[in-house]
Amino acid sequence: MSEHSELLKHIDQLHTTKLGVGRIKRNLSLNTEDVIAWCKVKIGSDDAVVTRKGKNWYVNVDGCMITINVYSDTVITAHKINDQLKRPGGVPMSEKYTFHDFLNAVDAENQKFVSDLHNELTGLGCKIEVKLAKSGYVVSYSLNKKTIANYVFRKKGLIARIYANHIVQYMEILDTLPDGMVRTIQEAPVCKRLVDPSTCNQRCSMGYDFILKGERMQKCRNGAFMFLLSEENKPFIKALLLNEAKASV
Repeated sequence: MSEHSELLKHIDQLHTTKLGVGRIKRNLSLNTEDVIAWCKVKIGSDDAVVTRKGKNWYVNVDGCMITINVYSDTVITAHKINDQLKRPGGVPMSEKYTFHDFLNAVDAENQKFVSDLHNELTGLGCKIEVKLAKSGYVVSYSLNKKTIANYVFRKKGLIARIYANHIVQYMEILDTLPDGMVRTIQEAPVCKRLVDPSTCNQRCSMGYDFILKGERMQKCRNGAFMFLLSEENKPFIKALLLNEAKASV
């Protein structure tokens, strides 16, 4: 089955957000009030070229690109094609996205957790940045100009990466983690700068030196605390991230 045919199977489920409607109308200078009906006509055209990249469908038709989330059937955006402004996959460099765009792409069982944690983090003063990559949205939270966490989409699901710069201040939480999270940390790459600085680029950010289950760990900051959102993991992800945010204030 072609990618176009596969997308057409979902055409009746296509929808967007209020912000999405405004964005699409603005990007394409549309006068219609029924943006989804307009998108459906374009997607159904024999001239439409459909490709799937990661979490998104990209529909190239009549001089515009329509982006649709594969799993939620959300029409994320549409824009006029301009090769000078376009990145691979048809994603425009100038496009702006919001937390609600990201939330609509999150699977239903994780939406409340992500939304509630977002409210707590922003309540502590965190800033948020939302970008669209080939694999889906990348959402970063920062405090005092330093990133403390981000969400990334992977084939197995939504991943939370915590930049635990102050881990020594709340290290006791590590001893309460479920076995799966403990294994994730144990299997993460070692920080070469901590083990032997001469073997690593000095521009590389220093990793984390901490104790887990009585064993000393020296782990790379990009992979040490990178967890799949699951019912078992979510309370501990929240505890780690809120403690990091509070320690960063």
